[in-house]
Order: sequence, then structure tokens, then C-alpha cells
Amino acid sequence: MKQTILVLIILFTTKLFACECGEINEKNIEKLKEKVDYIFVGKVVENINLDNNEISDILWKRNNSANEVIIKVERIIKGKIKAKYIYLNQLNAGNCSRTFKKNQNYIISGFEINEFIDLSPQTEKKENNIEEIEESEEFKIQEIPIEKIKKPEIEFKKNKFYIRNIEINIKKWNELSKTKIVILTSSCISGTMESNFGKIITAEK
Repeated sequence: MKQTILVLIILFTTKLFACECGEINEKNIEKLKEKVDYIFVGKVVENINLDNNEISDILWKRNNSANEVIIKVERIIKGKIKAKYIYLNQLNAGNCSRTFKKNQNYIISGFEINEFIDLSPQTEKKENNIEEIEESEEFKIQEIPIEKIKKPEIEFKKNKFYIRNIEINIKKWNELSKTKIVILTSSCISGTMESNFGKIITAEK
């Protein structure tokens, strides 16, 4: 009896490195404040899962934690924010991506994302994806020559994300960015109120 199976194509392997951020202190904090579009304090209220990622849903339900979340704005430090909620994205944060906990307060700085642009050639989009096939035998892992694996590329420039060979729901992210404030952040430029980053950025002069 034929079975429909999923062949997982592994995009690439990476070694785990600790995140390395430039030090934020009283001397350079003003440069950060000038560079970013927004700085605000808010509480995490909901997970963002536009790609319908099952693992993301499980982590949110079990641990109340996620990388992309909706934050309720409670205090504005920089930027004209009229919206009640801000949507956080960490697409290019890599190992510096932060996990946010539900109902916890964070101080966030970041850059507004106005558009997501997919530069991947149409013929390449399926090569690095999960493929559905019919197979009469047991589950097998398809071997892909290393030279055929497309390297993911991300560039953030002038409030736009340029993406190549990365599977995300660009259509939904663009729809979201047209009606909501979507901010790019990372663990380097965000933190809890009790963190060193939080204390420095909120310190009264």
C-alpha cells in the first residue's frame, strides 16, 4: 500500500555559537537611541505564527514563550507610536534571537519593517523545502548534494527585508506590515526591565 511521506531536505547545518553583541553602556547608549526607529516598554500578549509552525505553537502552549510576539505598548521612549500593539520580528537575528515570555515586560528598541521582498528565483523556491511524495517503501531521507543546497541570504536596508532562499510566509508578513507596526529587534537591543540593557536605557540623567 502506497503511503504519502514527507522527505525532509536539510537546508544547512550550523555550529552553535554564543551570541556576540556590541557592549551597550552609558557612553554609547545615545548612539543606539539615535539609530533605531522605536524604543518602548511593553508586555508580551500573544505569539505570532504566520508560517503555521507546529513547534512554535507547542512552545507557546507549553512554555508561554516565542521568538516572534505581539507586545502591548505601555511606555514610549522614542518614536511616534499610536498603535496599542507592536509586532516583533527577529528574522535576521540568528543566534542573537531572543525568546519572549508571555505577560513579561520588556524594553524593546528596533527598526520598523515596511516590506518583505523575496529575491529567490521561482525555480529555486521548492529545492530547499519539505517535499511531499508517494513511496511504497519505508520512510527515507533524501540525500541532496551539498552543492545544490542554496545558501539563505538576508539583508535589511532602508526598512525593507530582502530575502533569498528562506521559507517564510512573505505574503502574510507584508499584509501585516501594511496595517500594523512590525519591528525588527534582537537580544542585542532588547531586554527585560531588570537586565543591564533595561537599566541603562531607562536611566534618568
